[in-house]
Amino acid sequence: MLKKMFANLFLGLTAAGLGQLNAAGLDLTSGGLTLKAEPSGELSGLLVDNREYLAGAQQPFSAFDAATGEQESFSGTFSRNQRGELLFRGEAPKLKLALEAVYAPLPGRNAFLVRTELRDLTSGDRTVRLQYDLALKAAQWRFGSNWDRSPDGAIACHPGNSYSQIEMLNGMPVSQPPWLLADDGSTGIMLAHSMMKPRFFSYTMHCSKEKEATLSWQVPLGLSPATTKFPGRAELEFLLGSFDGRYSARGGMQAYYDAFPEIYRSRLQDRGAWALWIPGETLNTAKKCGMLLNQREWDLDFHSNPEQAVKLWKDTQAAGLKVLLYSEPWGIYMPFPQNWIDQNSTGPAPSSYQTAADTGKMKALFRQDAGDRSPSDRFPGTLTRDDIVKIVENCAIEYTPQGDWRLNAYGKGGFIWDGPRKDRDTGLLILNCDPDLPRPNRTNITWEQARYGYIFEQAEKYGLKADGLYLDSELFYAGWNEFNFRRDHWQYADVPLTYTVRDGKPLPAQHMSLANHDFLVWNRNEADKRGLFVAGNVWNPLIQFIVPYVDMVGVGEHWDAKPENFAGMINEFKVFRTYSGNKLLSTMDYVLNFGGGVPETPEAVEKIMEPRLNTCLMYGIWPGTANAWKFPEKVAMLVPLFERYVPIFDAITAAQWQVIPRMKVSGDGADTIFRERWGKTPAEGLFFTLHNPDAEAKTVTLEWDLSDFGGKDFSSITEMVGRKEVEFRLKNGKATAKLEIPARRTVALEIK
Repeated sequence: MLKKMFANLFLGLTAAGLGQLNAAGLDLTSGGLTLKAEPSGELSGLLVDNREYLAGAQQPFSAFDAATGEQESFSGTFSRNQRGELLFRGEAPKLKLALEAVYAPLPGRNAFLVRTELRDLTSGDRTVRLQYDLALKAAQWRFGSNWDRSPDGAIACHPGNSYSQIEMLNGMPVSQPPWLLADDGSTGIMLAHSMMKPRFFSYTMHCSKEKEATLSWQVPLGLSPATTKFPGRAELEFLLGSFDGRYSARGGMQAYYDAFPEIYRSRLQDRGAWALWIPGETLNTAKKCGMLLNQREWDLDFHSNPEQAVKLWKDTQAAGLKVLLYSEPWGIYMPFPQNWIDQNSTGPAPSSYQTAADTGKMKALFRQDAGDRSPSDRFPGTLTRDDIVKIVENCAIEYTPQGDWRLNAYGKGGFIWDGPRKDRDTGLLILNCDPDLPRPNRTNITWEQARYGYIFEQAEKYGLKADGLYLDSELFYAGWNEFNFRRDHWQYADVPLTYTVRDGKPLPAQHMSLANHDFLVWNRNEADKRGLFVAGNVWNPLIQFIVPYVDMVGVGEHWDAKPENFAGMINEFKVFRTYSGNKLLSTMDYVLNFGGGVPETPEAVEKIMEPRLNTCLMYGIWPGTANAWKFPEKVAMLVPLFERYVPIFDAITAAQWQVIPRMKVSGDGADTIFRERWGKTPAEGLFFTLHNPDAEAKTVTLEWDLSDFGGKDFSSITEMVGRKEVEFRLKNGKATAKLEIPARRTVALEIK
């Protein structure tokens, strides 16, 4: 083993890749970023354009044993591998853990991708937090991840304070952004992880009294020999990089997009909104109002009236809309006797949303259908009641080590399908949709014979072609706070385990949002084979888990949101745009319905609906609808409003969002004005959206450096919602304009 290690080291020293290495030491360069390491296992330097940022030699890796409370740093050595990369090998002997980390340059980027493997040197289950601490030299640091506190995401750091942006998921701290950004006004330092290989990272930054900044991440890892693909070990990767600190958090975001461009590739190039259940009589009006995606339960359409379903399918595509197929693979709705949960509850569940059910009685209830080969009344299609039993037995997650099944949602008198079980209660049982589970597996329920499979069968029969797949409630019902203790499921997961705490004891577990990642990869690949785009919706704390695999993201659900609350939605919308880049974003179904007590009058549309569209405009989030299209008289009231806004949404999203606005905003209250840019040059279409979240109007001065846009003078600035020309001045290569932004309003500017 030792001989092989020295042979590999020799090959590394003589590799062609040594153009990036300093022969005199263990230095590694990527773009303008240089990392220095000592054979003793310490990082000794982090240089950005030859300026040192590291606060002395240090060994960043450590581990914390969640069961014993012990923490230990890894000691080890640095060397070079065959590719000329930096290789750290170390151990934490008291904790009986080994670690290997490879620092690899990213071509053309000021960043290293660090691939890490943690191994357990015992043979049991372990619950470990792996940690990375990077101490930076003293400076006037800014923390660049708090988007709810600043339009640019950056806040000044004060000595002795710590900074983070963390969501709590069932007691587990998880950073909302997949990055940690710090800058000194000129240079930024970044720690980040790729959404393509998801983990639960928790990022923090501590500013010492001496103004040193320590950037840290922690990741909770469950290590178990029961994981066939990761026996007693876990893999992860993260980014260590630098960025243009003049733009603070936005500079870091740009560096992240540049490092992981595959995350932001979209198969859907069309623009428009997501709508549900558009019938034939309002299809043309829906297109006029910017609707693009007609999501329906097409299986039910074909089941009830095939001839009418074929006509609606063809009419949808003839009107310029896309046929979007519906599925919700994360759980399966099951019929229960009325008031069953009241009679069989065991108290509050240790996870989220619902009370826990008596699992033994629940299993007995489901098994009553075992061997019954009659068609299931759960779905149209070919699944039998026995099929459903097998799927549930094989795929139901166990939310306790004792094997309790997770009943996540329960409705009284709500079983919605016709048949002998109509009007019984309905329960949503959470399933693991990992496509690699052994048969009878989720092949029967993901590309369901009951949903997608049945629709594809009908489409082929009638010579129809679908446009896209829609996955509902991604990572919500079956992922937000759900842990799976089934070891037979652990064997097949492509993502390592995490851990959770039950009754004060940390236990390895499979978090469902990570388990669902396997399905998302598989679903994306299957859609690509068929030439289909993928759409889905998610709540913002978990958007990072689905963005790589969908082309349209459904954003939020605001059924009865009041106009005075719309400013608060800006931060939520900002999360979606930040994570999604230029993928299509559309509000969830209810934003523009006549719900929440909205009077059905043209005056109410203008007073209540118009501010909703105006809020969506800030981040180019297309305003979608649900069942308003079933009522032509209601649709007629919406048309004038949509015709005012749809051209603006179309123009700015066609120009494409740019991370860095390259526009200065000054004046009283300017620090609270959110601004975004769309397009690169005036000749190609240049737009800015600015939002005032406050309860009073703000008059601000806008300034552009013309060199940022090709050096040509601006010929006009137009406020697009009101179609008003904005006066501006050109002087010394700069353009300036004064603008009043009304309270809680978004202004869109077109520059030519």
